[in-house]
Amino acid sequence: MPFSNLIQTHFDAPERQQAFDLINNLRALIISKSHNLSPEERQKYGSIHEKNKLFVGKVIEYNQSQPHLSSPDVKWQDMDSDWADHSFLEQLLRMIEEVAEITKDTKTLHDYDLYQNALTDYDFVKYRKDIDTGAGFETKYNDLKQFMSPGPGKNSASPNKENIDPIDDSSI
Repeated sequence: MPFSNLIQTHFDAPERQQAFDLINNLRALIISKSHNLSPEERQKYGSIHEKNKLFVGKVIEYNQSQPHLSSPDVKWQDMDSDWADHSFLEQLLRMIEEVAEITKDTKTLHDYDLYQNALTDYDFVKYRKDIDTGAGFETKYNDLKQFMSPGPGKNSASPNKENIDPIDDSSI
C-alpha cells in the first residue's frame, strides 16, 4: 500500500489569512520603493556579479577608511544608501527564496497526499460500480476514468499509483 497522508499539519483559516496579509504588506512596502524593468532594461542593466560586488565593496571600504582617496565626483552618501539597499534586498531575496522552496516542498507533500487519496477513492468506485448498479458509482467511475491513462500493454484505463508527474513550477 502506498504511503498517504505524508503531511499531518494543516493551516487554519486565520493562519492562511495572516500569511496573505504578511505577503501583501511586504509587497506594498517593496512596491513603494521599486521599479519594474522591461526585458530590454533588465538585459541592459543586468547584474554586477560577485567579482564586481567585491570591487564595489572595496571602493566603499576605502571611502569609509580613507575618504581623502575617494573621487569628489561620486555622491558618497547616495552610494552608501545604494549599498545598504542592495545588501538589504539581497538578504530579503535569499529569505524569500528559502520561504518559496519550503512552500513548494510542503505543497508537493499535500499534492502527493491528494493524489493518493483520489486514487484510493477511484479504486473504491471501480470496485463498487459492478456491485451497486444504479447507485451512481458507474457514473462517477465513467467521469473519473477519463483522467486515467492505460497501463503498459493495456487498452483500458487503470491507475498507476506510482506514476506521479514531476512538479510543474510554472503555476507557482
